[in-house]
This record gives sequence, structure tokens and C-alpha cells, in this order.
Amino acid sequence: MGENDTSDHNDTSDHKDQQAATPQQRLYAALAKAQGQFKPIIPDRTVVVHLKDGKGSYEFRYATLGAVLEACVPALSANGLALSSPIDDKAVRVALLHEGGGSLESSLTLPRRGDWQAYGSDLTYVRRYLVSALLGVASEYDDDGNAGAGNEVEPKHAFDLQAELDKAGVPPEPTSRRAWCERALGRDLPYADSIRDTDVATLLDIATGRKPMPPERGTRPTKEMLEALNKAVDAVAPWGALDGLTQSQQAAKRKNAKLAWASAMVAPKRRVAGFAELTLAEVEKLMAAAANGEMPADDPLPS
Repeated sequence: MGENDTSDHNDTSDHKDQQAATPQQRLYAALAKAQGQFKPIIPDRTVVVHLKDGKGSYEFRYATLGAVLEACVPALSANGLALSSPIDDKAVRVALLHEGGGSLESSLTLPRRGDWQAYGSDLTYVRRYLVSALLGVASEYDDDGNAGAGNEVEPKHAFDLQAELDKAGVPPEPTSRRAWCERALGRDLPYADSIRDTDVATLLDIATGRKPMPPERGTRPTKEMLEALNKAVDAVAPWGALDGLTQSQQAAKRKNAKLAWASAMVAPKRRVAGFAELTLAEVEKLMAAAANGEMPADDPLPS
């Protein structure tokens, strides 16, 4: 080792420093690293506040507890940190725990409310503020603060969504309803408030039949399979003469013909809006039909 080579010495010094650090110091160091890895916390919920004096209403957006956790928990876990939220009959507490033994805790006394639903609303509200305070992040507004002031607060479109899910025959039991929403959105919903404003429009479209329900996860074709299907259908779908059309018009006519062929081959009464909505079994069926040059028996296709 050269006289100017100090890398081994520095590594040894760093290791000794870490050993000498207290559990609390190691927690602070881990939290500092995790904060640099947090994802942006984006407001994901719009609420409508109806003023208690009856003189109007207004809307605002805020980040739900679910949004805060989704943005922060992966970075916390990667740095040996975890959140815990014990509850007693007087207060709600949120603790930040480090694998080395250090901990930070914050707590607030819950107001006395008349029913369990109100209690749960308060609990979510307090937990979000305590988590945000412990982690040093900002999530802006919440709805329960307005409710505490006597104003009537409701998530925008929430009642429309629940009503449409009822009409669509989605089981009202929470676990079944969450499973339906997870399939419709194509992702897990780990927290009670994981549904975003942008998700509500998608769920309403599917519940009312304006968009088809995506296939079950695990039965979806891969991107490579869809590309192969597109090429295979190119050879069989009848799009008729393309002379005199612009390039974009030709592309549109080809696309419409391919989708019409796929619709007729999958189910005559179904309109396939895009290959991405097909199940794995449907793609396999269409690949075989295209390879054999099959055409629908009765359904007319655009010329």
C-alpha cells in the first residue's frame, strides 16, 4: 500500500464511527438518507366542502395518507426504517423505528366523537399529520379538519362511484369491491384511500360500460405477444383499396380493419377498441386464426 493510499484507513474509520454511534444517531442518519429517496407526494384527492352556513361550497386537493405512505415507505424500508401506529384509549401515536434500536415518536389526543365512523375519520386524519411530521414531508390539506369545523365534506364523485358500482353488481363487501377496483385499475390498492381522482373516472367508465373491464392480471398477454399479433393480423385483415389516401388515412383504415377483424373473430357483438384489452386466451385464439387466414363467417368487415 502506498503512503498516500488511505482508502482502507477511511473504511475502517467509517466502520468504527458507525459502531460508536448511538442507536438514535443511526436512526437520524438512516432517515436523512431515506428523505433523499422519497418520491414526490402528489395531491390525489379532491373534496367538496359545503359551508355550514349554507352560503356556498368550494373544492380543494390534498394528499391522502395512502399517497404519503406509497411515496415514503419503500425508501424507509430500504434504509432499515419502519413506521408503527399503536393506539390506546386516549391518543394515537406514530413511531419511526430503526433496525438498530433507535426510535422517534409523536402523538396526539383524539377528540371525543359520537360514533366509530367519526373515530376512524379522525384516526386517518391524525395519522397522516403525525406521519408527515415525523418524516419531514408536506401533504397539505385534509378533509377532516373542515369536518371538525362543522362544514360538510365529501370526496368528489365518491357517491356517484359507489352508486355505479352497486348498479354494476359489484359486491358491496369491502374485500370484493377492492378486488374489483384492483382489476379495473391494474394495480394493488394497499391502503383504504389508495384510489386517486384520476382513478375515479376510469372506474366510472368501466362500471357504466363505457370501457371494458381489463383482463385478470396474470392472464394478460405480453407486449411482445401483442406486437406479434399486430403483425400477424396485418397479413389477413381486409382493409380494401388504399389508393388515393394519405399516409395517416391509410394507417387509420388498416387499424380499423384489424380491430374489426379481431372483434368479429373474438365475439360478433363485441367491439375491440385495442389489442391491449384482449386476454391471453383471446390473443392465442387470434394468432391461430390469423395464421390460418380465417375470416368471420357472418360479420361484415369494412372494405
